[in-house]
Formats: sequence, structure tokens, C-alpha cells
Amino acid sequence: MADKKFFITKEQLEADYLELRSTLKVAEKHGVSKKLVMTYMKRFGIPKIKRRTAAETDEIIRPMLEAGMTTSDISRRSGFSQPIVHRAARRFGLPLNDTLHRGEIITHNGYRMVRAPDGHPHADSKGYVREHRLVMERKLGRYLEPGEVVHHINEDKLDNRPENLGLMELGEHTSFHHTGKVGRGPDKRPRKRKQ
Repeated sequence: MADKKFFITKEQLEADYLELRSTLKVAEKHGVSKKLVMTYMKRFGIPKIKRRTAAETDEIIRPMLEAGMTTSDISRRSGFSQPIVHRAARRFGLPLNDTLHRGEIITHNGYRMVRAPDGHPHADSKGYVREHRLVMERKLGRYLEPGEVVHHINEDKLDNRPENLGLMELGEHTSFHHTGKVGRGPDKRPRKRKQ
């Protein structure tokens, strides 16, 4: 299949590439493929821009982080993606001024997770632990054991007041929530019985 016609001068392609700093962005601007842009760059002898080293990246990002800018603002101003800004902040040991992640998140199943204290044994890979578990641990003065489950008395997963939380064994908690239920719900077939 023939390539789409791409009428561009060497000067225009060079100017667009230096301005946008990405063959993909140049391709999107002109409505052609990245491969076609790279073919023309090779044909015109336009060299690819060398990627910045980590030191050069840090030199640009560090003053903005120290000034207290948010990661999205730094990303917009510097042209770096937000993950690059996050990695740079971690390298410097600087706190992130991130308006989207203020130390707590709500999981897909409705539980609030908060930043765990350093060295917490139940923290996930990103350093979060379910808030109701932390509240119960503070109330008990110890970490929870693997078989222990925290139950929300009023069944509101975001109500993590100590008086709304109870400690149960896993089996006891499962029985409490599933007593009287048959099958897998009214709209689904019952489980198959072993023969």
C-alpha cells in the first residue's frame, strides 16, 4: 500500500520537529504516520534529538519542585510526563505537591486507603493500607494478625470511627455476611453440587 502523500519541505519538517520534540507529535500534526515522518527525516538528513540524561532532567525539574509547584504544572511547563516528574521527586527525596493524590485513595470496592506509617507490615506496594485496619490497630495497640478482619458495624465502608468497627475472625465475618444466602444471587444459577 502506498504511503499517504506528505508534502513538506526540509525546513518546515525541521522547524516542527525542533518545536514539538517528537516524531509522533509531528505525525499527528500533519495527519500521517510516525514511520513516514521518520522516513522523511532520514531522507532530509535531519538528526534525531538526543534524549536528556537524568542529570539534565533533574536540573530542570528540581527548582520547580522546590518552589512547591504541582506535578501537573511542572509537567505542563517542562514538557516532561508526570511519571518522570514523580521519579525525579523520589530521587531528590522531595515531597510531591500532587493535587490528585493527597495521601488517601478510595478503592474500586469502596474502602478508603491511606499512606501507611513507614515500615508497616500490611502496606501495599505503593505504601497504602486500608484506613479501617489502621484505626483498629491504633485501638488495639498492635498490628492485626493475618486471620483477623475488621467489620464495619453499620456496613458503611467509609465510616471508620473506632466505635463503628469490630474485630472478627475471617470465618466468623464470612458467616455473618453470607448467612441465609443461597446460590450466587437471584439473577444467577445456584452453584453446581458435587456428585
